[in-house]
Amino acid sequence: MHRVVTLCSVIAPTATLAAKDSYKDQGSYYPVPTELQLAFMNHEMSQFMHYGINTYWKAPSSFLHSERPTYHNCKSRITGLSHDNQTKGYWPCLNPDVYAPTGTTPSADHGEDAVYTGDVDPDQWMAASAAMGMQEICFTAQHVGGFAMWPSNFTNYSIAASAWYKSRMAQRAKNPNIKSPDVLGRFVEAAKRWGIKICYYLNFEMNGYFAEVLKLSEEEFTHRALGMLREALEHYGPVNRFWFDGSHDFPGNRKALYHKVAELIRSISPDTLFGPYVGNGYTNTIGPTNYYTHGPDVFVPTESHGMVMQEGPNGNQNELPTYWFWHEWACARNISGCPWFGLRDPRAIFEGYLEIVGHGAVMNMNIAPDRTGSMNATVVEVMHAVGRSINETFGSNYTAKWTPPAAYAGSECVDGAVVLDVTPADVESTKGFDYVMIMEDVRYGQRVGNYSVEYLVDGNDTWQTLVPPVRNHSSDSFVSDPIQSTARDSHIGYKRVDIPTLTSSDYDAQHRIRQVRLNCLGMVELKGRPARTAADKLIHIRSLSLHKKKVQWPDCPPDTEWCAPYPQNI
Repeated sequence: MHRVVTLCSVIAPTATLAAKDSYKDQGSYYPVPTELQLAFMNHEMSQFMHYGINTYWKAPSSFLHSERPTYHNCKSRITGLSHDNQTKGYWPCLNPDVYAPTGTTPSADHGEDAVYTGDVDPDQWMAASAAMGMQEICFTAQHVGGFAMWPSNFTNYSIAASAWYKSRMAQRAKNPNIKSPDVLGRFVEAAKRWGIKICYYLNFEMNGYFAEVLKLSEEEFTHRALGMLREALEHYGPVNRFWFDGSHDFPGNRKALYHKVAELIRSISPDTLFGPYVGNGYTNTIGPTNYYTHGPDVFVPTESHGMVMQEGPNGNQNELPTYWFWHEWACARNISGCPWFGLRDPRAIFEGYLEIVGHGAVMNMNIAPDRTGSMNATVVEVMHAVGRSINETFGSNYTAKWTPPAAYAGSECVDGAVVLDVTPADVESTKGFDYVMIMEDVRYGQRVGNYSVEYLVDGNDTWQTLVPPVRNHSSDSFVSDPIQSTARDSHIGYKRVDIPTLTSSDYDAQHRIRQVRLNCLGMVELKGRPARTAADKLIHIRSLSLHKKKVQWPDCPPDTEWCAPYPQNI
């Protein structure tokens, strides 16, 4: 049986709010994405990188053994539990001197003349991310505590206030080969070198330092929050995307602040993506059709956020919880085995790719640097293994593939909407296949509402099931996976990966296949839309292909839910 990854995920929509509201529907039955949204979906994987002062907090034992001890700064029940030098002068926030990439924390012998030799290594971050296939990194430029990873002119709570930063600047004045301690600037430079797009978690309304220490008024809070956002846009770009969330630190009208933020972003960087304000916040669960369930007039790419590298084997449980910032002592209630050090097995990440990207969403996975300022060596090994496996399985290697001919203008929603010819040589070239991948051309909107895939073998005119249709499906759910351990949802969308009824273990049967066809069993139905034209009644398929599973690790034995981790030192 296939090992299923358990995701503690929130399906979060991301919409482009550009200078012109080009994301609005264009009068056709199916709303379509903008070029920026298409580019976002083409990323397939985005990396969340929680790194900052939180990484270096030495939490008390009572907190480490509490439920889900995630590091959030400036919270009285979290960092405020430390009544020592770590919060001196800043309680309940961490003192800026806590930030030190050597892993040290402030003590009596760390005065203004202390020499810090530790440093961050953003190029090492990028190399590992690129190896895994990440196209974008969402870096915590300013997490909820308010600590800025650049020397901002709008807050005195930033790396510039740390002894590490001052020491590195003093060393740099004597030796120009010492790299700048402006961590965000270094991140941007490395991202540009590696061709990785820049995304920021920059929480403009959750700033614990502003709220708990300075106790700013609404006017001053707004001024500083917008100033920090402007600095990021003007000096640390180009910013591909902002990832916003938050709630109650801002002492005023949240929605009014959001509109000021939107106006600022539009005026400086109209091509920057950020989430829409929906209801009382910035994200809203949507169904698998990429349209808002409360009004299908906007196309919204789907993102699954919640998969984390440091995570217990069964997701975010109290005993083995999820960690956003790197944890040296990942204990929680696991007292007998503390410290617990666990990483996601690459098998689980690969399965997560099938469940998320294989359902048309962008997979946002959190992978954080450790206290050295670099990515942990075992984490890097996992990232390389996952990247190679995804690329070798779904890259240019395929058993057989259909792509639209030059004159293709869409297909009717019928059995055999697309037909793929398969030869014995095709099957022999990869020794069979394990996945059926279908991509809808969502430039025309997401249209296929239900589908099946069938195959035809030599000497038999009866089409047989390769991927079954979905029965009694809920069009408003996004809760299933392509490995069929639970009910599948019925849509194709940007990309769909299914495990066929015949896999490479059925090589002899696959060797007899001569054709594979995609059947369109129904189209997405939307309410409150214009009448369908003849063009709206066509579906647009980008590709239909068969792929052999090629991974960097041994498969689990049959009929087992767990097997030894890979690499062995996880």
